[in-house]
Amino acid sequence: MFTRHDWEGSPLCDQAHGPRYIARSTLIRKVLGDAKHYSALDIGCGSGNITRHVADFAERVHAIDVSPKAIEVAQANLAGSPNITFEALDVFGSGDAERQSLFGQYDLVVLSEVLEHLDEDQQALDTISRLIKPGGHLLLTVPADPRQWSVEDELAGHKRRYTRPELIAKLNQAGFKVERLVNWGFPFTRGLLALERRMMGSRHSEGVSGSPLRLLLRPASLLFRVNGMLEPVLSFLNAGIGFVVLASRKPTALDPVPR
Repeated sequence: MFTRHDWEGSPLCDQAHGPRYIARSTLIRKVLGDAKHYSALDIGCGSGNITRHVADFAERVHAIDVSPKAIEVAQANLAGSPNITFEALDVFGSGDAERQSLFGQYDLVVLSEVLEHLDEDQQALDTISRLIKPGGHLLLTVPADPRQWSVEDELAGHKRRYTRPELIAKLNQAGFKVERLVNWGFPFTRGLLALERRMMGSRHSEGVSGSPLRLLLRPASLLFRVNGMLEPVLSFLNAGIGFVVLASRKPTALDPVPR
C-alpha cells in the first residue's frame, strides 16, 4: 500500500484504491500499451502512483516533482523499480540553462493531473513540446467539463477544467497532434463521485480517506478496474469527469535533420 503523506495538493494513501484513480490508471495503461518508449519523463510524479505504470512501458523513467517530500515518498514507494530515477525539480519554473539540458531528451512525457494547477497552461505545453524528441508523445490527463466545477476543485488548487475543443486547440498550438482523446468517468465514476460529495458534506476537505465510502474502496477495486475499461466507450458523450490524451509532437524547423 502507498504511504500516507501530507504535502499540499497530494492524494492520501487510499487514492490507489479509489474509483477515479483505478479507472484513470486502467485507461492510461491501455493507451501506453500501444507503444514501447525508451525514455520517459513523469512531471509532477507525487507519490509515484502513475510513475509505477509508466515504468512498465518505458525502459527508463525520470520522475520529477516540485516537492522534495513527494520525491522522498515516491522513492520509498518505488524502491524496487531500478529503471526509475527521481529528482526534485520544477521544470516550468527552472532557469533556461537547466531546462534546456532536458530539451529533446524524451520519447514520452507524462503530465497527469498537473496542467489544471498551472497558471500558464499554454506556456507549460510549449515547454513540454521542447522536451520531447521529434515524433515522441505526450500522455496528458486533466479534469473535464467546467460545469462540474465544485469545492473539491478549489481545495485541490485547480485553476480550470477543460472542454474537448479547448484542450485540442491548446495542444495544437503547442505543436502536438492529438492521436487519442478519451473522456472517461461516465456514468459510474461520476455517479460515485456525486454520492461521495453528498455523504461527506462539510467534511469534504478530508479527501477520500475521510469519506464514509472508504471501507468499500479496496473490496470494490476489481469493479472499478472493469469500469475503467467500459466507460471510455461513452467518450463521445463528453459527460465524464476527465480526459486522457495521447498526442504526438509534430516535427519543427528547429529539429535536427535525420541522417
